[in-house]
Amino acid sequence: DLERTPGQRRHDALAAMADASRSHDGVAAESSLGTTIVCDHATYLVALARILAALRGDDPDRYRYPFERRCEFADGTPVTPEQAVWASIAGWIAVLAVDERGHPLNYSRRRRFFTGAQRDAAIVAFPTCDDPTCPIRSVHCQIDHLLEWIDGGPTDAANGRPLCRGHNLWKEHQRARNTGIRSRRRRTPP
Repeated sequence: DLERTPGQRRHDALAAMADASRSHDGVAAESSLGTTIVCDHATYLVALARILAALRGDDPDRYRYPFERRCEFADGTPVTPEQAVWASIAGWIAVLAVDERGHPLNYSRRRRFFTGAQRDAAIVAFPTCDDPTCPIRSVHCQIDHLLEWIDGGPTDAANGRPLCRGHNLWKEHQRARNTGIRSRRRRTPP
């Protein structure tokens, strides 16, 4: 359609990509872990305590690592727990914290959407939409951040609750209204 400006055509292409990705429910063609460190929660907390103790001038050896621990890249290459903590603090690498059974607790800020075990955990823990007046079952809901991702909220089990599409959109609309944010997205009629 050459009657439209290049900017309008780029906008149409972007809108078409968004519509196409929505039709796949956010599922990519293949999994890419990128640079991910997997660290069990207890080991991560001990490493953090050791780092803080060293910064305070205390003896870090008073914090003992668990006998069995996991701290490695997703491909199995070993990493020190301190490297995992510093990498997660710096935010340049994804760190996956897991519980004692290996279930994900936290997957850094690089991951915006709740997927896999985190999504499943929220669905099981909360049977319906988080709005008390809504009967929609959580299996049909979006998992939303309590502390918004854009405000620094983590994508982890403690920060996720199911919201049906209507209540999630209403919440975002209220947020935009309260903060004075105006949507810049305008669809050009066909």
